[in-house]
Amino acid sequence: MLIVRDYNHIMNLINDKEKALFSEHLESLNKDIRTGINKLTWSNNADAFVHLCRGSCRDTLRKIKAFQERDGQIKDEYNKLSTTILTNVIKRMYKLAEFNEIQEKELETKKESFKDSFEKIRKLLITTYQELFMDHGSSIQREWLNTMRELDRSLEKALKSSVRATLLDFQHHIKGDQQEIVPIFTVETKLDTTQDEWKVIHQPNHAQLKTDIEKLLKSVIHATSVVPRIEGMFRKDRQAILDSYREQIDEHDRSG
Repeated sequence: MLIVRDYNHIMNLINDKEKALFSEHLESLNKDIRTGINKLTWSNNADAFVHLCRGSCRDTLRKIKAFQERDGQIKDEYNKLSTTILTNVIKRMYKLAEFNEIQEKELETKKESFKDSFEKIRKLLITTYQELFMDHGSSIQREWLNTMRELDRSLEKALKSSVRATLLDFQHHIKGDQQEIVPIFTVETKLDTTQDEWKVIHQPNHAQLKTDIEKLLKSVIHATSVVPRIEGMFRKDRQAILDSYREQIDEHDRSG
């Protein structure tokens, strides 16, 4: 009964995607249980069988929980990415040059934050792969790559969500809560006396404002490009590990 309880706990804990990834782990666990059942007779030591099978269950459960914990950490990073506002606009009046400088600095800060989140995700994935799946068969390797592609799709959604939230936030500061145009730029009205005919001019003028805002919006969209695709980066990391193993083997062969 103890073995059945431990086994059922594992099967109730994992979803279909995890069952596919851990299929070889689960098959190894099933083999241990089947072997023990087939060999167990009234004259055998049942305690040894129970100890072996429960140990296999604990080891499998530990690996699944490690995977799920890291998966949760990755999802936390995705959530942080998706809710990131890439600009820093508050309800106040700005000079255009000052506004541009503030947003440029904020964008650089947020891009660094994006890079940090990606590096955390990258390290979690390669560590999980090395510990749990690297020495498994081709079907597990295909399933892992499918997982990388799913993560890429989720990453793309998170980054698009960040851009969308940023644009909505910017729109909110311009339009306000009641759909009223809210001024955020200081525009100076001057008399231009440099020409024969004096005329009133605005600094910055409409064209300058339009150009700079369009440039900012393009920068917001481009900010997500600092995050590479997960599958491509994983393939590079895996190859680096394999190359390192080969170098170690070659060094061992050379040293005799």
